[in-house]
Amino acid sequence: SGVHTAVVQGIGPVGSFAITYLKKALKIDKVIALTVYTDDKKNELMKQLGADEVIQFDPANSAEVQNSIVADLVFEASGSPAAVPMGINMLRNRGIYLVPGQYSNSGGIEIQPQLITFKALHIIGSSQYSVCDVEKYVKFLDEHQELIPILRSLATCYKVEDVNTAFDDAKAHKNVKTVLVK
Repeated sequence: SGVHTAVVQGIGPVGSFAITYLKKALKIDKVIALTVYTDDKKNELMKQLGADEVIQFDPANSAEVQNSIVADLVFEASGSPAAVPMGINMLRNRGIYLVPGQYSNSGGIEIQPQLITFKALHIIGSSQYSVCDVEKYVKFLDEHQELIPILRSLATCYKVEDVNTAFDDAKAHKNVKTVLVK
């Protein structure tokens, strides 16, 4: 595939699955996870899912991180508009940028469009999933049963009557995935 180094921007539910899929299904040599939040427990879970390295950084100093990485593929799962120029900058010539994380209007950003041209980048967005995509994910999980307890541990469950606490904890980035249960 020509992909030896992949970067996943964001370690929420989408980023977590991307990490494990890139490592276990696509057999990417090196998977690097990027996060702006400090949480040793989440970082360890990302390593269990397949991240070779988890880098926590201050967004104000993102240039230091992006200048230290040359990736074949970057997967944007943070939802932060600021992640996009960072992702573009980390890509090698003819790199691939997958951008499923930008699914809401969180404001605009400035990019250097000439980098898309000069580096001959492939930028791919995705907001729709088909039944065949879900079938692939379920088959992947069936083939990697050892991941199910780790993926389950990413969810923090709250009773419906505790919805305000659930929202507060989600806003404080205490959870990877916040779930309301009956």
